[in-house]
Amino acid sequence: MADLRVVPFEPGHLSGVQLRASARRGLEVLTQTFPMMGQLYAMGGPAWTLLDGERPLACGGMMRLWPGVAEGWVCPSDEVLSRFPMALVKAVRSGLEEGRVRLKLRRLQASIPVDEPWARRWAAHMGMTEEGLMPAYGPDGRDQLRVARLWSSAEYESPPSSNPAAEENAAP
Repeated sequence: MADLRVVPFEPGHLSGVQLRASARRGLEVLTQTFPMMGQLYAMGGPAWTLLDGERPLACGGMMRLWPGVAEGWVCPSDEVLSRFPMALVKAVRSGLEEGRVRLKLRRLQASIPVDEPWARRWAAHMGMTEEGLMPAYGPDGRDQLRVARLWSSAEYESPPSSNPAAEENAAP
């Protein structure tokens, strides 16, 4: 029986995720920088890990680029996509809301491989829209799509007040 839970991201979690074959191919070109990516992701903004027991199934989060704008990232395993897709959706939705409030986002953007139909469906399901093709943008030279989700100024200037503790700990 699965023991699924979401915990704050730690740099070591990234190397524990059994990445999808296509993601591994894309990241092979980053072998020298991949060990540092976990540290960069941890410092960049809110991030989470979906665990089964102590085993990371997926990681994701946001890297703040400048005020109001962040780059989203998700590293799912084949297992989480096939066995626990709803757990991944819940983790991402929760992370989106946390990041939107903490970072006072008006825009979250991401790049996804053009040749990964699941990624396009997933991005649309998360409320992101396709903005355009980025030829040869991926680390392995694959074409990527820029996707983004926008929030109105009322949504990012007035975070929900249902959780005062979250507002208290929000980043300035």
